[in-house]
Amino acid sequence: QCAENGIEAVDCAPAQYDTYYQSNPDLGAETSDYVNLGAVWDVTDEFGIKLDYFKLSIDNVIQTKSVDSLLLDEAAGKITAFDSDADISNETFYIKRLNGADGGRLVEAGTGYFNGEGFEIEGIDLTFTGMVETEFGDFRFNNVNSIILSYDQELGGVVVDTAGWSGQPEFKSVATLAWSLGDHSVAWNLTYTDSTTEAEVLTDPDDNALTDGVWETSGKLDSWLIHNLTYSYNAGEYGTVSFTVNNLTDEDPVLSSSGTWDNQDLYNNFGRDIRVNYQISF
Repeated sequence: QCAENGIEAVDCAPAQYDTYYQSNPDLGAETSDYVNLGAVWDVTDEFGIKLDYFKLSIDNVIQTKSVDSLLLDEAAGKITAFDSDADISNETFYIKRLNGADGGRLVEAGTGYFNGEGFEIEGIDLTFTGMVETEFGDFRFNNVNSIILSYDQELGGVVVDTAGWSGQPEFKSVATLAWSLGDHSVAWNLTYTDSTTEAEVLTDPDDNALTDGVWETSGKLDSWLIHNLTYSYNAGEYGTVSFTVNNLTDEDPVLSSSGTWDNQDLYNNFGRDIRVNYQISF
């Protein structure tokens, strides 16, 4: 969002601001609690299921504030803008405007590490494994599914469940089907990322300086399915040759409704990637 009040997202040209990162003398240590419960069921000698439940809570989480976060703090009344020529030598987190608190153009920001409210993430990992031996070769199957039940964190003075928001899919799955016969083997890997919302905006329906603001989501980003295929030949003492095609169907990264690629960590833009590898041990 590029509006300077940090509330409404509007169309405007990209802007850059002088931002100074500095140490915070009030920074404290994080504390955390982690719970994990697991169960394994060998349904047969060839098929098994593993279920893990986890819950991680971190308080006083160490993080940095972006300029957008400082603007949200200003809108929520947590900080007040300084005039552009004010002395901020004793301030760690601040913004400067041409007309100070009267809402002039943003000219400078200061930030650093701080202890946030923390977050709590709760989820389930579900794994299926299988193997079948036949006269046509051995078949193996492995499928790992990660399901986020909730992801509570503080944003703009409001604690909200962000599971399913942009950059935070509620579901991811990786499945591998492998076949081997003698010196030959083939592995087919599928990686699935669930769809998410496209944008999230903090609104203030009661016009009360966001003290009771509400996060609203909009848009939808597509799910993402990538196929990777590998063939290997084991030549014994002469080594192993592998031929791999990553992103077999040449899928593009998930783009926003305006055609921009906004999440490089979640969706890569490598396209179809072909590799040949030779490995030998002496």
